[in-house]
Amino acid sequence: MNTMTNRIYRKDFTNSFFMSDFFVSLQKNHSMENSDPVRVSSEIGELEAVIIHKPGEEVELMTPCDVQEALYSDILNMDVAQAEHAHLSGVLSKVTKTLFVKDLLTDVVKIPEARQNLIDRICDAQHIRGLKEYMESRTSEQFVKNIIEGVQYSELQIKSQQRFAHRPLHNLFFTRDPSVTVNNRILVADMNYPIRQREAVMMDVIYTYHPIFENTKTFSLKKQNRAATLEGGDLFIIREDLFLLGIHPRTNIAGVQAFVDAQSEVMQKFQLITFELPTEPASFIHLDMAFTMLNNDECMIYAPLILNDSKYHTLRTVVDGNSVLYHDESNLLSALKNAGVDLRPIHCGGTTEEFAPSREQWHSGTNFFCFAPGKLIGYARNRHTIEALSNAGYSVIPSTEVINGNADLSKEKKVVVTIPGSELARGGGGARCMTMPIKRKKI
Repeated sequence: MNTMTNRIYRKDFTNSFFMSDFFVSLQKNHSMENSDPVRVSSEIGELEAVIIHKPGEEVELMTPCDVQEALYSDILNMDVAQAEHAHLSGVLSKVTKTLFVKDLLTDVVKIPEARQNLIDRICDAQHIRGLKEYMESRTSEQFVKNIIEGVQYSELQIKSQQRFAHRPLHNLFFTRDPSVTVNNRILVADMNYPIRQREAVMMDVIYTYHPIFENTKTFSLKKQNRAATLEGGDLFIIREDLFLLGIHPRTNIAGVQAFVDAQSEVMQKFQLITFELPTEPASFIHLDMAFTMLNNDECMIYAPLILNDSKYHTLRTVVDGNSVLYHDESNLLSALKNAGVDLRPIHCGGTTEEFAPSREQWHSGTNFFCFAPGKLIGYARNRHTIEALSNAGYSVIPSTEVINGNADLSKEKKVVVTIPGSELARGGGGARCMTMPIKRKKI
């Protein structure tokens, strides 16, 4: 951020929510060991700050005709989705600093340079007559609403058989995908589908201009390869020098190679494991729909895909300066073990058989989010999976008990906090999908 922009922002927003003690503490409470403005070097380190988005009218603005283009399999009920999401945000607010996309954007668009940057990048890419001028005429509140909830052709006084000139960001509450923290940098994702590319642009503007991200380093894979696509749900930071990537239409081979090139610019030695995902059924949107980390030595898996040798290719790449070695692996867990991470799998659905695992995987049964080692958030609806966690020594605590202050999570060694997910899960994601950590303690 340039000095003038920063000075204008400080003058205009000294009393805003984002300059409150809450965010001042976020900037200042960094130990000498972990002094970067952002830092995530594992999937399980104790969470210090996370970005989420409360689903709003952009969800309600989807019709059955829009489902396929919106990348959904069904339409959602906004009121139910919001009530369920409140359980996620309520639990997170008890354990970490929680930032909301809409609040960050509201602050940023009050900066003229940031607002114009966002207008230019979104409107110029769409080539809709009058859209740019319309967005430039909006108040800050109206602007934020239009960015997230869309602009209808009728607002531009254009007759069209389609409803929206700028489509609502139906998927925005899945904050994991458009950006992801990789050690001390934020990767602004290169999304495969146009409807989601605007999410990444919006997040990039937030990271560039918001003061709490001052001195934050961001990077994009398009610098390495314009054909690259990579989404956050496919990327795991297993260790500072060990990464895991899923490969399928949303994260392609060009994206994998570009990620290797980008990491080679800042790291001498690292390993990358790639795992090829099936394109069917549609529930395998990202790798975190088949695998997530739970603890130092435990993971959640969809066994029919992850555990067994299969036609889906697993490759471990070892980079050491100019030396690159490739190792074919029999499966994902074997690859991780050979990279120094030996994990005991807990099975989605509680068994290796097909019926219960396939039902619960469909509704994000593997998609858990760690807020500390062995401390998880996941959907209560996946009862066989939750029972498997209980059998593995995890206490099961409903989110209401945490939110109401009746449960002390600091006293739990291993715990899964269950949140309702009858509506959210129909969007095609779980607790990991809905969270974008920007700060974790080292483990």
